Amino acid sequence: GNGGIKAVDIGSGASGFQFVLASAGIQVISVDPLINPSASVDWRFTIDDFNRINRAFGARVKFIGDFLEAAHLESDNYDRVFAISVLEHIPRGPLMELVREIARILKPGGFFVATIDLFLDCYPFTNKEANEYGGNISVKDLIEASGLQLAFGKPSELYGFAEFSPEAVIR
Repeated sequence: GNGGIKAVDIGSGASGFQFVLASAGIQVISVDPLINPSASVDWRFTIDDFNRINRAFGARVKFIGDFLEAAHLESDNYDRVFAISVLEHIPRGPLMELVREIARILKPGGFFVATIDLFLDCYPFTNKEANEYGGNISVKDLIEASGLQLAFGKPSELYGFAEFSPEAVIR
């Protein structure tokens, strides 16, 4: 089994991914400071909701309701860190701190797995710097700030690399 694999899922909220990982036998810590959204949104996700879902999946995911930097996780301890459609919502300064923290907690040879949404209504597709959800972030800057290396992914498809083409994305 995967019982030896330790993973951290960042910003997972109500996402099912963390529970699927745990169901596969992976030791998962879910770290999300925003489990209760602002009053401006029409849904709520509480720690009770998390616990109910966790129990339904076998109560294997440990939840930390805070920012990763405040979670005080052990250095060089995790095989995988996941951030699924999370990073593009974080302002640049805290984001660079976050990726350095991710690099700190990953075991040597571990992987940081991220999906990063592109906002077609923001730069480099328009002149707008950001929208209500965030802005496009340079994957190249993230990699450089973290000290990690790109293992998978094509620079031509990753914003921030010289090879990236906004025109190719829109086509």
